[in-house]
Amino acid sequence: MKKVVANRRHKKPSLPFLPLICFGLAVSLARFYYLLQIDWPIVTSDSLSYFVLDLWGNQRLYTVPIVFNLLGSNEAIVIGNILFGVIAWTTLAYYLLKTLAGSSRLIRIGFLLTLGALATSTPTFISDFYIMSESLNISLSLLLLVSIFNLNNSKSNRQMYFVAIVYTIWLVAKQAHVLTSIFSLAGLVLFIFLKRKSFPNKTWIIVVTYLCVVNLIIYIQLLEPTPTALWNVVAVVFYIISKNQGWINWFYEQGWPQNYVALDSYGNPDISIAISDSPNSVWLQSQGISVFQSFLLHHPTYVFFGAFLLPLIGGSLYSWNETVGAAFVYGSRWNNSNFPSIPVNHLNYWWFDSATEFWKVVFCLLIVAVSILVAKKIHILVIINSFRRTGIYFVTIVIILLKANFEWLVAPGDRQRIWPEHATMIRVCLIFALVDVLRELQVRRKSKAR
Repeated sequence: MKKVVANRRHKKPSLPFLPLICFGLAVSLARFYYLLQIDWPIVTSDSLSYFVLDLWGNQRLYTVPIVFNLLGSNEAIVIGNILFGVIAWTTLAYYLLKTLAGSSRLIRIGFLLTLGALATSTPTFISDFYIMSESLNISLSLLLLVSIFNLNNSKSNRQMYFVAIVYTIWLVAKQAHVLTSIFSLAGLVLFIFLKRKSFPNKTWIIVVTYLCVVNLIIYIQLLEPTPTALWNVVAVVFYIISKNQGWINWFYEQGWPQNYVALDSYGNPDISIAISDSPNSVWLQSQGISVFQSFLLHHPTYVFFGAFLLPLIGGSLYSWNETVGAAFVYGSRWNNSNFPSIPVNHLNYWWFDSATEFWKVVFCLLIVAVSILVAKKIHILVIINSFRRTGIYFVTIVIILLKANFEWLVAPGDRQRIWPEHATMIRVCLIFALVDVLRELQVRRKSKAR
């Protein structure tokens, strides 16, 4: 009888699958509800290129073309985007409940609703309706995060191999991931190195070697000029560099043609024509990328601060709405403006329509946090010590910001399509950091009670 009691005491708390099922259904319904409000699928000028599977990856890398070709039709791709997103968010919710196992039901439900509010907000799923790569990239980014977080609390060799596989699939999903991989790869290798004592030597050495070799091979592919890379360079010069007279004059001094942007039949600038069928296309194809690289080497201020502080270093012609920081905050407004037929999403609590609204919310949350600390008589040193558990999340946020900064240099694109991937990952890291702080406070409270 004593054995039975002992087994019951040490039995791990089982995960409630009903909340997971409800979470998955809510995420699915949010997406399908908005799917019925618009004309879908949304095909862009880039969509066709995602079906071209080049073994050397000169146009697009492998993940998206493989998935798109397997799904076949545009309609199937949209449904696939939605299902991939539901799977990724539900996997994240599963890990959240696993992390909170042993906590009160109220805390588990509270954090699940917090994650659900993010998963059902418009910026996290609006790209599902496009025949583009953004939706798949957000889903893969979430799976990469949860695999790394899980490895942090695991001693399983299989989990380390799983992280390597997910990272590889994520890496070859977008060229920008490869071009900025110095940060993601360095962060992942450092993390594995710090965790090496939890695994046999051969395991972490094999995984690190594999990651470095694969990353190098994929990076070498992108050293050759590609139509996508050249398009991004000309877009950066046209949409960003040209607003600063000193910057654009530097390009002209290097031989960059002054009438480099061609016009389409409607008289609108068309970069695709400029790089493929215009009097200056030959020069742009042979010199464009190298001149842009030289510009980055000669303008370190632009390289390190342009993405977040463009109006300060570039001049009054630039707006804060052109920065990465604004894209992280204003996702709700930007995405809804692209789809006027979509009704307002009242679940966009994680996104803001103005900087003032953002700072108001931050100020209110700060007051609530301080009030709780005072009411519970929690010493500030306890909070500081609890943040040691959350190091992985804040290091991940720094890596994401560095990646976003340098991705902005080579592929600014439309912020409402590109930046939700980074902004969503940062919000997920903040949720899990808060979970770990709460767990640490609970542990300290129980130890004091004893």
